[in-house]
Amino acid sequence: MEAIRTVFLFPGQGSQHAGMGGDLWAVSPAARALAERAAALTGMDLIGLMAAADEPTLADPEIAQVTIFTLSTALAAALAEQGIRPDLVAGHSLGEYTALAVSGALPWEEALLLVQARGRAMARAARLAPGKMAAISGLEPERVAALCAAASRDGCAVVANYNTPLQTVVAGDAGGIESVIALARAEGALKIDMLNVGGAYHSPLMAPARAELEPLIRRAPLRPPATAMLSSITGEFVTDIEAYRSLLLEQVTLPVRWGACAARLAALAQSGAALVEVGPGRVLGGLMRQISRAIGVLAACDGAALARIAS
Repeated sequence: MEAIRTVFLFPGQGSQHAGMGGDLWAVSPAARALAERAAALTGMDLIGLMAAADEPTLADPEIAQVTIFTLSTALAAALAEQGIRPDLVAGHSLGEYTALAVSGALPWEEALLLVQARGRAMARAARLAPGKMAAISGLEPERVAALCAAASRDGCAVVANYNTPLQTVVAGDAGGIESVIALARAEGALKIDMLNVGGAYHSPLMAPARAELEPLIRRAPLRPPATAMLSSITGEFVTDIEAYRSLLLEQVTLPVRWGACAARLAALAQSGAALVEVGPGRVLGGLMRQISRAIGVLAACDGAALARIAS
């Protein structure tokens, strides 16, 4: 593998916020053209939603997933306009699909429509089995997993995201999550945050979404990535594309292993690679700082941020 100088990190659901994208559409013709094409393909006023929708509207997975994917790929297109392209990509949860598109492993249009279907399927699953997600900080991931097992007597509670050694996200129904939160507090968790998402993602409650997405993922035109890609499903490089297809199918109910990706990314950063978070917010940059305060992550979230990166 050639030397890795630039890494693009793509965030997942929960990174959305009102006004995301900011001035991007006015300063980048490539970004605006891509967003307008995405709007035509999905039948959604994506730029309008990003500019004016309130937080509850944006948290709806049918809206959140398409808008985050569109903004993230538009920002990647705007960076390419400036001659900035990645040597490696990685995405957190939904961001995995952005990484597939930007790496060339899945045509952008196919990825967009698959993301739209994913959002709809997960929204339907969440209506069938409402759930919650919470980030628990200050306890070892293995301990949080044990607490989830103990909380299972009160409902569904599983680890959804192994984010860092200091942060683990849990998902489940109301009874299970309330129980695991109480247990985590009793264990001395430093912080517990409820996530701004519309369901219990990466948990058994998403099984109906997995079933709905199976035929779409089975026939998706996946191919080996042209740009190196780390998968947040395994923390490993994507090489065997058919083995990866099976993992992508299970992604809706499997936990995200971002911590494994983050360890590799930290080593790359220490060797001089530039890490760039391409999408709304600074969630992934915050997670990398939990790994090491010495690791800086550039934020490419709007036109002004792009200008700073290019300067």
